Amino acid sequence: MKTQMNTLARTLVSLGLLAALAGGAVFGGNTRVGGPLARHEKLRYKNTFERPEQVVEYYVARDASGFVWSGLLDIERRAFTEWRELPNLEFFYIAKQYEVFPAKVGRTEALVEVRYDIEGLGDANGTITPVEDAARDRRVTFKLKKDGNAWKIAEPAASKIAAVVLSAVVGSVGGN
Repeated sequence: MKTQMNTLARTLVSLGLLAALAGGAVFGGNTRVGGPLARHEKLRYKNTFERPEQVVEYYVARDASGFVWSGLLDIERRAFTEWRELPNLEFFYIAKQYEVFPAKVGRTEALVEVRYDIEGLGDANGTITPVEDAARDRRVTFKLKKDGNAWKIAEPAASKIAAVVLSAVVGSVGGN
């Protein structure tokens, strides 16, 4: 029953996210992303990105739109990550904005850092909890590996990462 309720809640949130994203968001480059969304990052079935930061920008943009938390598609997971399972779906972070930094690239591995300005935490029950100022700065370093001609996210592992959705998608977080 609890699983069915969580699935229903995710579906309802997904529908709300899709409605909020009807206009979409502009993503790309090494810029900050936040504020009102203009259009969301479109689903890609094939990884044709040439640079590792492009893969991270795509993943983070899809995540910021709510598509990772509401259900990352298996075809996306296989194309852009080495993960065998989906990310943690117990909760999600709510961010005002994020910034993707340039990659540090080796021959077969690369590191890309993302900095998030976290405002709160949300869950499938619709509970939103503001975070303390000390917890607002969250940094995640993505490790990518070359798989043939494609860069794929290897770390953090799916079990170690949580979704991050922009507050422009889920609404404001009380107290922030």
